[in-house]
Amino acid sequence: MSAYSIELWQPLGGALAAVQTAKDRVYTQSVDEGSTLSFTLNGDSPEAKHIREMFTDVVLYREGAKVFRGRIIQATQSGDSEGCSVKVSAVDYKSLLRRKFITTGGYNIGDLEALAWYFISTVEARYTNAKLGITRGGNQSTGISGRSDFQAGSSVKDCIDTLATVGTSAGAGEAFEWDIDPELVFRIYRPTRGRRTPTFTADFGGSVVSYDQTFDPNSYANRFFIQGAGTYSADLKTDDLVRPYAGGAFEEYVSDSNLTSPYVVDQRAFW
Repeated sequence: MSAYSIELWQPLGGALAAVQTAKDRVYTQSVDEGSTLSFTLNGDSPEAKHIREMFTDVVLYREGAKVFRGRIIQATQSGDSEGCSVKVSAVDYKSLLRRKFITTGGYNIGDLEALAWYFISTVEARYTNAKLGITRGGNQSTGISGRSDFQAGSSVKDCIDTLATVGTSAGAGEAFEWDIDPELVFRIYRPTRGRRTPTFTADFGGSVVSYDQTFDPNSYANRFFIQGAGTYSADLKTDDLVRPYAGGAFEEYVSDSNLTSPYVVDQRAFW
């Protein structure tokens, strides 16, 4: 069993306290939506006094290596005759970029990575003492030129997600994946993060302690209508719709004015 530990940190600074009383710890990684960490601690513990929503950071270590840094967004206190506790929820810095917005529209800044970094650096430059402290990883050019007519008021995360899934000649969704790592460095992974290991087996009772499997019907569709800017549109059907007894068409309609050419509309439909 791997050893995990948690520390509370000051934004743009170092550790404030080690969390000794944490229980019910849940760490979730997500390539697209960002990672989360939650835990409960004793409300009377010394570390509890450092908990401050939207300000205090949490750092998670696995075997001494930093695997997560995020911001506490919620701390729910409860108490009864037996004592008090605090339920803490934190999101990573990628998720924090949902609360950063561009204020002008229309950008044409060469490589997709350069454009993505421009969005981050622009909002970081607005503040001196309230910036997130994100830095840029090196040698990350995608080799794909980017232009986008993003509208003022779009979140930085949404803008970068759109750039990442515009696609290439090899197919949509293969431009890059991205994150803000635990050292607060903006990194892209071209075309995807990680690697495929066909021979790996998730051994229940061995490498896997427990698991759940479910199907979400809300995320399923086999026909897609995509409406971009102006008259640009696409209609895409998956292979199963041309088979006998397909089981029915389940449709999805997406409208996105940031899709400003037939090519990017087609690629978004494919993705």
